[in-house]
Amino acid sequence: KINLLNEILQEEINSLVKPRIDIVYKVESADWRQEKALQIIKRYMDDAQIDLIISVGFIASNELINFDKYTKPSFAVNILDLELQHLLLNENNNSGIDNFTYIEPVINLREDLKTFSDLFQINHLAIIGAEPIKENFQEINAFITEGKTAVEVSVVPAGDNAGETIARLPQQTDAVIVLPLLKFDTPEIISLFNELNKRHIITMAPGGVEYVELGASLTMTPKFTIRQLARHTALRILKYVEGTNPADISVSVEKNKRQPVINFASLRAVKKFPPADFLNDALLINVDTFPDGDEITLRRAIAEALKNNLTGKITKEDFSSAEKDVRIAKSSIFPQLEISGTGIELSENLVESSMGQKGEFTITGTVSLSQVIFSEPVFANIAINKLAAENKRHIADAAVLDIIADISNAYLSILFAQSNLNIQNENVNATIQNLQIAEAKEASGHTGLSDVNRWKSELSLNKIKLNDAHASFKSSMFNLNSLLNKQIDKNIKLPDSDKIDRSIIIDKNLFSKLFENPGLTDLYASFIMSEMKNNSPELKQLFTAGKILNRQKSMHYRQLFLPEIFLFGSVDQVFVRNGTIANPQLPIPPPPDNATWSAGVSLRFPLFKGGKTITEIEKSEIEIKKLSYQENELVNNFETGIRAGVEKLRASYLEVDLSKKAALAAEENYKIVQDAYAQGVANLVQLVDAQNVMTQTKHMAAISFYQYLLDYIQLERLQGKFMFLSSEEEQKVYLNKLNNFLVNGE
Repeated sequence: KINLLNEILQEEINSLVKPRIDIVYKVESADWRQEKALQIIKRYMDDAQIDLIISVGFIASNELINFDKYTKPSFAVNILDLELQHLLLNENNNSGIDNFTYIEPVINLREDLKTFSDLFQINHLAIIGAEPIKENFQEINAFITEGKTAVEVSVVPAGDNAGETIARLPQQTDAVIVLPLLKFDTPEIISLFNELNKRHIITMAPGGVEYVELGASLTMTPKFTIRQLARHTALRILKYVEGTNPADISVSVEKNKRQPVINFASLRAVKKFPPADFLNDALLINVDTFPDGDEITLRRAIAEALKNNLTGKITKEDFSSAEKDVRIAKSSIFPQLEISGTGIELSENLVESSMGQKGEFTITGTVSLSQVIFSEPVFANIAINKLAAENKRHIADAAVLDIIADISNAYLSILFAQSNLNIQNENVNATIQNLQIAEAKEASGHTGLSDVNRWKSELSLNKIKLNDAHASFKSSMFNLNSLLNKQIDKNIKLPDSDKIDRSIIIDKNLFSKLFENPGLTDLYASFIMSEMKNNSPELKQLFTAGKILNRQKSMHYRQLFLPEIFLFGSVDQVFVRNGTIANPQLPIPPPPDNATWSAGVSLRFPLFKGGKTITEIEKSEIEIKKLSYQENELVNNFETGIRAGVEKLRASYLEVDLSKKAALAAEENYKIVQDAYAQGVANLVQLVDAQNVMTQTKHMAAISFYQYLLDYIQLERLQGKFMFLSSEEEQKVYLNKLNNFLVNGE
């Protein structure tokens, strides 16, 4: 960052000063060492070839501030804190020290700590800064904790990387202030804040918004970029070149109001939140980010839904049940083998009357066998159950398509709600900025209190919209979790919503060709119709139902002249026969053998059923005719839906580009009007109107984008197949087929 500041500083100086005088730069690093910085400053003060000294780093600037006598114009660029470094502004807002000036810092450590400790119950605060900070600002502990005896403070020198820095934190640390770490690159800073967030350590970044965007919890420091710092330095050097003594150059910079900027993702990660009234006055970022959630892409959501969705599970069980029905029906054509046993005790008179054939107590075992030789109702039942199972499979296929469509709709609803949440949050942030402008104008007497009150009213109204958008975002998340059969309140992390169209539209360039030519648009609808007739599970259900009715009709017809033939047989075994009574005076044969058997063939032929069979045939013919009407109606409904869907897709496709242009134009107009309002050229009504139009067009652009994707998904559902879930090879075949259809018309 120091090297970057050097580069930008030279650019700004060259732009403002070099046209007047020739400039030669001599850049030397103190390597964050106090002694070396002091040596360089002394050497430059004595070097006749050096005309002006600029200290860029914190250490060098601190040494330059405390230098005894400035024999050459000296500019301290990076000041850590005015009070800490004993640089109190005088009434003229300049240093008052001959040949010396500095840039007023936007950081206010003591005020930051006061705000920080008031918002969160902090017990042990760690201040992370470059290692020389601790050596050169030894009084920083006492300075920061003045009046804060309950807070224990540790100054922790940053290591070479995030991991080493984290390891140096005291174990009891529950809050951290991270000073600008000029040696850390952006990935290392992100890693540092990510680890602090994981440890539930709340963080404040006095360096400004940049660190909050990289993961810090909050900042109170107004946005002041490296470019702005370089520009302010170059302007002061220009004043010196024009003849002004640095002692008389103002050190003040035009600063925005100290406005809290809060990273909501960090607050959610550390599970610590400031009071509601503080949030109401803050600029919020990452309001749509949940660090503890699972990242779910559209494909993963669909895969989980097909695995876990309750409707899908019910449909699968229905299909499994239908397969069992087929197995049950088939069991009728296999041999039916039964075994049974009986024990009978007879009264004496019955035994006597049997004349020795039966005993008082008999135990008998029987084995019986039956086999269907020919039975039209049995064979028809098997065929019909097979067709019923096939029908259940088509129903399951339709359920899968519905689940994919529902999940896609729910997923896109979350993305839209997320987009709307960000739009409403940006609207609130813009309102806060405009309120600050109005307050500044009111303080300077350029406008009345009415502007301030109007912006306060706008802020409250826009906060209501933001709260509604947040509730809608969470509700959409709950709905997706319900469809996925997951914990309802589980948070979800979503990938970049701007790229979702690449996951759904298999060839975006094709639409530009299709929808610019009405003839091709109609052909595209006809192609979808042809695909629907091949793929639609609803049509296949009707075809299968027709097969079932035809099989029932043929069964009833065959029953008029075909018999049913069965084979049967049995074997009986008497195990016990006690108490037989025989009359020896009568010629009665002995009791039968203990084992007996029988076998036979049964043939059944219905002669008359009161006209039932003929009526069943006539009813089947009526149902078949009715089914053909239903098929025609379904095809008509599909064609209506497909052709209307193609027109809706065409309209939404064109609206995406138009709404984007409208949103960009509205945003540019808003910036112009806001700048004019700040300068007193535009009035409040013009700025309110420009802001409302900007928000509305952004909202319209989001609606158009997600409606376009929803229209495409609905068309794929009507087609009976979601091509964005197919393999690349299948997609190529599909696109070739479509292109051939557009060329040949069939």
